[in-house]
Amino acid sequence: MRLTTNLLVGAHLLALLTPGRAANDCQPHTWSEPGLMQTVAARERPEVTPSPHRKRATVSTGDVVCRAYGETGQDVNYYTCMEMAKFWWIDVDFFFTLNPTLNKDCGNIQPNTEYCTDGWIEPKRDPDGRCGPQFGNASCAYGNLPCCNSETWKCGETYDDCAAGTCFEGLCPGDAVYSTDGTCGIEHGNRQCAGKWGDCCSRNGRCGTGPDYCGPDTCQMGNCTVSHVPGPTSSLPFTLPPGDSTAKPTSAAESTSSTAASTTTTTAASPACTAGSNAPGISDNLKGLCSYSCDFNHCPAGACVCTGPAAKPADIPELTGRHGCPDDTVTDDMGYYADLCEFTCSHGYCPPGACRYC
Repeated sequence: MRLTTNLLVGAHLLALLTPGRAANDCQPHTWSEPGLMQTVAARERPEVTPSPHRKRATVSTGDVVCRAYGETGQDVNYYTCMEMAKFWWIDVDFFFTLNPTLNKDCGNIQPNTEYCTDGWIEPKRDPDGRCGPQFGNASCAYGNLPCCNSETWKCGETYDDCAAGTCFEGLCPGDAVYSTDGTCGIEHGNRQCAGKWGDCCSRNGRCGTGPDYCGPDTCQMGNCTVSHVPGPTSSLPFTLPPGDSTAKPTSAAESTSSTAASTTTTTAASPACTAGSNAPGISDNLKGLCSYSCDFNHCPAGACVCTGPAAKPADIPELTGRHGCPDDTVTDDMGYYADLCEFTCSHGYCPPGACRYC
């Protein structure tokens, strides 16, 4: 009984003592040689300087609104800005835009510091949710109602608000890409036609549908009707009647009239296109875009030429829900690029250097 009492008293006294810990308690260990253990001191993570964007209480027009941050390490240099931009999949110029305190040569970037890696520049906003030229070019972008409806000039979020041909700016390609007033083409900022305006831009710069807008002789850009391209002719100086390899050769001159007659009576214009390339006189830079677009029956006259007429079009890849615009490096043939990039990027093919998602 006395032994039990002593044990209980001892346990109670130990519980009252302040727990202690040795200096090297719970430190990681390594073994450099069998049986020889060494203690490795744990490194403390350096304190990170927060981005000044976190301290802003209110946002004004022109301010950077940051929604993601990245941290620099202990070692920084002139290449750190480029490395951070690549790591976060953003353009280095956009990285500098989001971090205006940085010099363009990245010479003043600091170690162990937060920098903005995603966000936007706060646009001008109307307190009543209005937008567009009538209201000082107030914007809807990045808001809860992100699309400016060109019919009501109010911010909205419905499919109609954000539809091409209706959405003036915001979460859409906007009037810079798709006309919201029915004018289009080279003389109107290379804008395309879509939505309520139709899908063809005539040579006089008006949007619409039907032969007057989409015909091969009237269509400037868009869903233009493709003229039939005849197949290559034989290079032989004579022809053989079908099915008779032993018949006397007929000269090309003698067969001209019969060949022409058969061509006009048996060859009909094919309603679809399944292959194509850039048109004569058009830069080879458009060859890849024309090849992809014409494969799926989108072969805009002037930019591309159909080399694979067919009775019916090939199955078109599903829409991705994204839009395409000419790459920032593109300076020529903007109208052609705008049309082709929108088609190719919206179906999943958006080649860098020619197009970009927008």
